[in-house]
Amino acid sequence: HATLVISSMAAAAGPDPELARAFTALQQKMAETQSGVRFSEIQINQKQMAIKRAALTAKELEGLPGDVRVYKSVGRMFLLQPQAELKKEIDDRIKSDQAAITQAQDRKTYLERSLKDSEESLREMIRQRVRPQ
Repeated sequence: HATLVISSMAAAAGPDPELARAFTALQQKMAETQSGVRFSEIQINQKQMAIKRAALTAKELEGLPGDVRVYKSVGRMFLLQPQAELKKEIDDRIKSDQAAITQAQDRKTYLERSLKDSEESLREMIRQRVRPQ
């Protein structure tokens, strides 16, 4: 939507090479930024799913008596591991994934803000070209 408004304004402004370069640069930046936003969203979803799996595993471990043997999957093999150690690993994984989600959300917010600022600066440039000073 914003691209359509900008392109119609650019067309009305006439063939200004500086404006055309700025418009092309903005389109490229918008594509890169949108790709970065999608990547951040994918990362957030993946980490949320990993947290859900880890929480489910932790919940299942809570219901087990202390003397039950538990195994950790490592590649194609399973290693006998103390329950307390496995629970700690799961908790650490949850904390690490939560931190990764926070970083991805911050990156997404930054990219969205950067995109909005770029669009606004191009609109201002178009306004200045349309209205001779």
